[in-house]
Amino acid sequence: MYKLSIIIPIYNAEKYLSKCLDSIILKNSLDVEYILIDDGSKDNSSDIYKNYSSYDNVKIIKNSNHGVSYTRNMGIKKANGKFIMFVDSDDYVIDDWFNGIKDFLTEENDVVLFSKNFTNNQYTKAQLQKACLGFTNSELKNCYIMPPWSKIYRRKFLLDNNIYFNTRLINGEDMLFNFRVLSLSKNIKTVDYSYYYYQKNMFSSTNTFNSKIIGSDIEFHRELKTYIKKINNIEFENYYKLTLLRGIYLIFYRYSLSKNKDNSLYSFFSNNEYKNELNVLNKYKSYFSNSEYLVLKLISNKRYKLAIFVIKIKTIIKRIIYKTKNNSISELV
Repeated sequence: MYKLSIIIPIYNAEKYLSKCLDSIILKNSLDVEYILIDDGSKDNSSDIYKNYSSYDNVKIIKNSNHGVSYTRNMGIKKANGKFIMFVDSDDYVIDDWFNGIKDFLTEENDVVLFSKNFTNNQYTKAQLQKACLGFTNSELKNCYIMPPWSKIYRRKFLLDNNIYFNTRLINGEDMLFNFRVLSLSKNIKTVDYSYYYYQKNMFSSTNTFNSKIIGSDIEFHRELKTYIKKINNIEFENYYKLTLLRGIYLIFYRYSLSKNKDNSLYSFFSNNEYKNELNVLNKYKSYFSNSEYLVLKLISNKRYKLAIFVIKIKTIIKRIIYKTKNNSISELV
């Protein structure tokens, strides 16, 4: 059995895939296996990853397109390692990355989180759960608790607790996965060490507004509410309400950048939970930036077109500030 299984979903990744695989693959290592899952790529990704097919510790799986959650779940099931690590195909890792994490591949750890921005390594479970939901103090703000990368998970812990990614969701599946991991873990380790480079596309957005995102968001909140009820903590019930408002903002954000103006945008207001929190928006003001609060205030007053206009202006300014040759930056997280 390997110590670590690395799951790499691949979909139309030819631009970055060589850099990703060259950085992370330890040739024929007895400690690490690699599960490369092609989720129906239509570009030349296969010409890149087939160069690694002769390695004993590389397993290649080809699928029709099912989405990243389905692909990661398949990796969890196919893995042979005691621990699991997720790597996105457009990201990469530092040299000698394995020596930096190998000492934490021990049975007493259910999940290990790595970040150069951890300062005391003595965070409570509640602090990490709040950070996973996106509500945190400045100390954890840049520690990337929500995504599945820059972490290792004990595979038996995931299997015993039936923890998988929700394949029905368009957004929020990473947050739900890690919120459940943190809620059920008995042993959480945070380490002030970074090995993972996240390729951050400053301008990534969908070009179409898919009405399915409405149902996905409602499903996300339904599942999150179930998990939070099990915690039985009033404070987390308030954080749940905040995620409803954040969900409204993100839906309008996606819509504002879309070329396809789907008239279903406002259908989610038929859900009373969203309307109820918009009606008491003022008490949550401190949790949002000034621009986010302004957009939500306009939405609560049914000034939807003006809210969309504000988001567009904010996005234009952001693109001017962050524009680079490749429209992306690599960030060591």
